[in-house]
Amino acid sequence: MNDPHLLRELVDHYLEYAGSNHKQELPEFAAWLRDRTQAKAGTELSPQLQDAVKYKGLVLAVAEQWGRLSQFAAVWSKMAFATLPIKTFAEYGLLKYISELNNPTKTDLVEMSMLEKSTCYEIIRRLQQMDLVEEDRDAADKRIRRVRLTPAGQEVVSGGDEQLLKISRVLVGDLDREHQTQLLGILIQLNDFHFRLYQQDHEVVRKDYFE
Repeated sequence: MNDPHLLRELVDHYLEYAGSNHKQELPEFAAWLRDRTQAKAGTELSPQLQDAVKYKGLVLAVAEQWGRLSQFAAVWSKMAFATLPIKTFAEYGLLKYISELNNPTKTDLVEMSMLEKSTCYEIIRRLQQMDLVEEDRDAADKRIRRVRLTPAGQEVVSGGDEQLLKISRVLVGDLDREHQTQLLGILIQLNDFHFRLYQQDHEVVRKDYFE
């Protein structure tokens, strides 16, 4: 590499990468630089977004938009589930997991939902009070409690599926098919990253990313 300006640019990129609490290994840096270069080449920021990035930094600007979208999702889901006994994504999600996992244990539901144990158990209790789920003792081990849908719970899952499709159409807004496809690819990439992170020791993750 004979161009000192190119070398300086590469070093600047690495310093930015290392300063964002990424894993400091060459393959990860190469993938980050590739994705960043492609995004920069294919994305034109509006003046408003340029100002946001300038004063807040790109990562924080992205996080703020993400947070806003999460708030919108909560509002739309409340509207969509208004005619159903359930009111939140968390309640619908647990019912969906129970349906797909075929009488899971409570531990299964905690792991799949990634909810705190106490939160998950509280939602299960609410679903029981609404006569949407029932608990049974495991046939092989009486200490284990399994959860299953009642007929009413099965109806709510079907109704929730229909409403989820409506929520999804609102969430993608006026994006055309090309941009929806691009968004899906980005979300899958982010999901894979966070899933790998989630599978690691959480105390190690806390020290590596949040101290």
